[in-house]
Amino acid sequence: MLSLTTNIGKSVSERRAIPAESREADFNRAMSARLTQKNVELASELLEAGKTALASGDLVAADANFDRALFLVRGSGVDTTVYATLAEQARTQVYKASRSSQLTEHLDSARAHMLDLDYLACQYFAGLALSLDSTSVDALELRDISVKATAEAAQEQEFMQGRIWFIDSLISYGAPAEALAAAQSLHRMAPENPLVKLALKKGEFEFFKARAESELSHQEYGQSKAWLDSALLRFPGHARCLELQQICRTEIRKSQTTALAPVAKPASVSREISKRTESLYDRARGAFNRGELTQAITAWEEVERLVPGFQSVREYLLKAYRFVGVDLYGQNRLREALVVWEKALKLAPDNAEIAAYARRTRNEIEKLKELSYDN
Repeated sequence: MLSLTTNIGKSVSERRAIPAESREADFNRAMSARLTQKNVELASELLEAGKTALASGDLVAADANFDRALFLVRGSGVDTTVYATLAEQARTQVYKASRSSQLTEHLDSARAHMLDLDYLACQYFAGLALSLDSTSVDALELRDISVKATAEAAQEQEFMQGRIWFIDSLISYGAPAEALAAAQSLHRMAPENPLVKLALKKGEFEFFKARAESELSHQEYGQSKAWLDSALLRFPGHARCLELQQICRTEIRKSQTTALAPVAKPASVSREISKRTESLYDRARGAFNRGELTQAITAWEEVERLVPGFQSVREYLLKAYRFVGVDLYGQNRLREALVVWEKALKLAPDNAEIAAYARRTRNEIEKLKELSYDN
């Protein structure tokens, strides 16, 4: 068998498509070359803009321009060495500036917390600063100071806690006076420490409560109530103190009802003064019965000024002075207590008890003066 092959060439349609494809390829090459030229021109403009921004210190703009220019010239046949070098230079400076800014922020935060005595936070921000620059002198100094201060604070807190436990132990063993003295001493060392403030408050409360119970056992109801009032200022609503306070009020009311009679006014005073004196006297008695000693003292002092020599008024004033003076002394308000004692001594110069109170208060004031000197 014979096989014949005949080569008659491309078809008519294929021959017609060849010129069209050639024209399209030429057009694409021309457009590509034109686009490349445009990219090169734009990249050149961006390069110059980046240089200008770099010279003026606008690192962010310089970095953006160099990066965009480098992107445009890649694959265009243009030497990209200058573009890449400048882009890397700008990027490096941006990175350094960012680290410097972060370092400054961390150092500022550390200093602010140092001023607030927040040593843990200061140590934290100093550590962040050192993670950026391990040789920063400021960061190292802040870190060392905060570490030392934290250790000292922990040691001081441990000492404070030990003293507070000691104060609580004294209270538990029934030694309120010793507990109060220890709390006052600790408070002078750390007056702003909240745990120390609470310890002083508890020490004062237990001391006042113990004195109130002692006075109540001796049937000194007015003085007992004054101590209870001071105790309740520290812990209002304390059930036992409220109970004792009610007992004192009842007993005072009984004693005032049975023992106190209206005082006759001297005939020599005018009717107006007599009427005013009687009103003041009744007001003072009412305040005294309610345990409002300051108001009672004010009214009785006015009676004494208007009509001197009322023996009963002086007796009531003396008793009220004694209650208030003891209360002020218990609160460590020594100068105010001494003023009250001196008023009482003017009424009763021979009263040995008041004189002893005044003498003891003066001695304590002098001791405090000596302790305040820089020896």
